[in-house]
Amino acid sequence: MRAAISRFVFRELKRRRVFRGAGVYAGTAFIVVQAAAIVIPALHLPDWSLTFVVVLAILGFPIAVVLGWMYDLTSEGIQRTRPLVSEDAVPLPEPSASVGRRVVLVAGYMGLGAMVGIVTLAVYFSARSDSGPAGSSAGSRSIAVLPFRNLSSADDQEYFADGMTEELINALANLPGLRVVARSSAFAYKGRSQDVREVGEELGVRTILEGSVRREGDRLRLTVHLVDVESGYEIWSQRFDRTIQDVFAIQEEIAGAVADRVRRQTGDARGEFVMRRSTEDVEAYQLYLQGRFHWNLRTPEGMREAIDFFQLALARDSLYGLAYSGLADVLIGLSLFGVLPAEQMMPKAEAAALRAVTVDPWLGEAHASLAHIYEYYRYDWEAAQREYEKAVELNPTYVDAHSWRGQFLVHAGRFDEGLAALRRAVALEPLHIPGRFTLAMGLYNARRFDESILESRQILEMVPSYWPASLFLAFALVEESRIQEALAAVDAAERLVGPLPFLEVARGYAHARAGREREARLSLARLEEVARHQYVQAQNFAVLLTALGEEDRAMDYLEQAYRERWPLLHSIRVAPLWDELRGHPRFTALEKTLGFSAAGSGGGQKRA
Repeated sequence: MRAAISRFVFRELKRRRVFRGAGVYAGTAFIVVQAAAIVIPALHLPDWSLTFVVVLAILGFPIAVVLGWMYDLTSEGIQRTRPLVSEDAVPLPEPSASVGRRVVLVAGYMGLGAMVGIVTLAVYFSARSDSGPAGSSAGSRSIAVLPFRNLSSADDQEYFADGMTEELINALANLPGLRVVARSSAFAYKGRSQDVREVGEELGVRTILEGSVRREGDRLRLTVHLVDVESGYEIWSQRFDRTIQDVFAIQEEIAGAVADRVRRQTGDARGEFVMRRSTEDVEAYQLYLQGRFHWNLRTPEGMREAIDFFQLALARDSLYGLAYSGLADVLIGLSLFGVLPAEQMMPKAEAAALRAVTVDPWLGEAHASLAHIYEYYRYDWEAAQREYEKAVELNPTYVDAHSWRGQFLVHAGRFDEGLAALRRAVALEPLHIPGRFTLAMGLYNARRFDESILESRQILEMVPSYWPASLFLAFALVEESRIQEALAAVDAAERLVGPLPFLEVARGYAHARAGREREARLSLARLEEVARHQYVQAQNFAVLLTALGEEDRAMDYLEQAYRERWPLLHSIRVAPLWDELRGHPRFTALEKTLGFSAAGSGGGQKRA
């Protein structure tokens, strides 16, 4: 019985030409899949488009078999297949050549229609996904590289994990059309366990790259995952088991793979990925990473250690532009923070910055370092502006260059331009605290005290331990005659970092402006006592003496600050701290010596 049924079914499948239809469908589906494999990457459609084609072809097969059973293609067209009446029934005639050609033609039309439909659906769903978490096409071309987790057994490899993260951020930032979340915004999530979809929504990005680093001696294991924020699914992941000598190749492979997949996902074909390296020496590179790690701590001890690491890196590779730039920045920082005299640090910083520009003239960081030298040491305003603009041009994503250029323009009295540049820097990297602090200082010097107070308070909400924000909050509050709040801000900063000359100056300045001469002179006496044991910048005394009305003594110290090359001397053109000295013959002469007439329009006014 079963054998008879099987023979009947087989005979019916053959009579109804189901085998022929299935064969035509399979051949057409194969051609469509092969064509899709070529067309989809060429059109930069999303990776899922090819999967969609294959699944659609598989799902279509049983439908084709059912239709083949029910209908037949004859010379009169498509007709419903007549049932088998008896064993003696006359079989249907074999299709003619013209009917065969029709079968091929119909199959061709089916394939073409399938391709058009697939491309249309892929473009439609790709466009829909572009309006996903970021809410715009710009959001679809965006990525955040979260800090890689350090899984090494040695604690001192944290710098390496951070360095890998930074290198990938910098590399991807060079890809045209791709918005990359800046370092400080990404590093705000360091050590936090949070769902990538939540992180993506907070940062406004479409994709997230996360990973881990394990280093044991010269062996290196990197695991990376590229995740789609909207779905939470992995787009790509890979594990690299290599030696430390392969670190550059690994970085290039990861960044290239990410760039390729982001381009496919978004359908954006702009630009080819090229990873730029400043050194080929792996040991020099590791020393540089350690230098950057300690420089980012922004502590006196950290800066001194950073100098050692940068110098060791340069001993390995004397043409390492980034290491020269890093060394220059640290030396400038030591004088800027008043750790060591500028007259000692700045000549060394100048030599390092000039060398950085010489060995790597296309390095934006090098030109930003040189701009600092012209502004903070040489007092050459035109050269400083030229180098700041060159730095921004060469590396538009270098947030510090935008921030420093904005500060320079504010100091030149060009408030609108300067504040616009400072706000641009904050927009590029909203969680970059030094950039936001520079904006708070710019608002203070532009005499927008209420905005400066607001910005400083926002910084302290984000990072309560950032004492420089408390310092400038105090100065801005004094200008608003909110003396007790200003003193409270100074006390809060001192609880964080202990007694510092800057803070004693702020305390004395607040008392002096409130008419409390005795308390202000106590601050002056404390400052003089500190100066007997350690270096104190001359302008600190000038600020207090100006507030106390001792203009000639204040000018003695301000002129000393000029001789010592105080880095922020440019700010006296606009800073409210010096308003009582404006119009003083010696102050006017100092302004002329500094060449402020060529620096821009605007400036401070003598306080009423």
